[in-house]
Amino acid sequence: MKYGISAICYESGVPITKNLHIPAREGISIIELNADKPSAFPLEDPAFIPSLKAEIVRLGITVNSIHSPIHNSISDPNPAVRNQGVDEIIHTMEQCIPIAELFTTPVKVIIHPGHHTARTSNYIQAEYCFESLGKILTHPVSQNYRICVENMLSSHFGGRPGEIVDIIKKFPQGAIGACLDTSHSVYDSSPEEFLDAVFPWLETTHISDNFNQSAGEYHAIPFTIRHSKVNWEQFFRKLSTRLDTAVFEVIRPRQVDMDIFTRMFKCSLEQIERWINNTGA
Repeated sequence: MKYGISAICYESGVPITKNLHIPAREGISIIELNADKPSAFPLEDPAFIPSLKAEIVRLGITVNSIHSPIHNSISDPNPAVRNQGVDEIIHTMEQCIPIAELFTTPVKVIIHPGHHTARTSNYIQAEYCFESLGKILTHPVSQNYRICVENMLSSHFGGRPGEIVDIIKKFPQGAIGACLDTSHSVYDSSPEEFLDAVFPWLETTHISDNFNQSAGEYHAIPFTIRHSKVNWEQFFRKLSTRLDTAVFEVIRPRQVDMDIFTRMFKCSLEQIERWINNTGA
């Protein structure tokens, strides 16, 4: 397999263009961009996208995907909020056309389908999610990308395998793909179960480890958690039969330097390769 990493672990309050050389220097040339934080991804700065494009070309980076903004839920019952969420996703795609045009394979756009069910029931969120995704898919700019929905924590709409499958099946075949976030699924479920459920539609991943702890989000390098519930060997062997690239969304502890964390991540890839190639532990 080939391996990529989310640029989220290289965010430091400055445009991501300042730090993309770090994974590239360590031989990681496949990246997911994160458009959710204006400090790292300042779309309103007219110089940002040209400078990002130049850096991608200079470093020989392949952009696998772009994580869309998430603060305005596309399934919110308030039309102003969900329409703002849709507009932000469309705006991100429009601004990133110069990046998408660099690659023959469509760049994937990762979308969160829902929010916490304590605010809005799954049933209501589903209807608004379908409506919002319909607007995104029918906008001309979406033809330049591959739209993918990401599974959420189980406390959110989109946190169960059946909900992701229902979203995908709501639209014409091939219109939407799946992004499997293992940190979300392992919190109180199973990445293997999700992988089985979305396998025919799986387009990309956010791979990391997690456990049932109070923060919910916890994106650790796989198999670095001693009490991990995941059979990572089995998971990666099956994943490799569907995708040729696995993207990791791992969060760097603030006290760890970016270059050190990147090398830690690279060491984990050696173990994955041994499993996939069946060359032992």
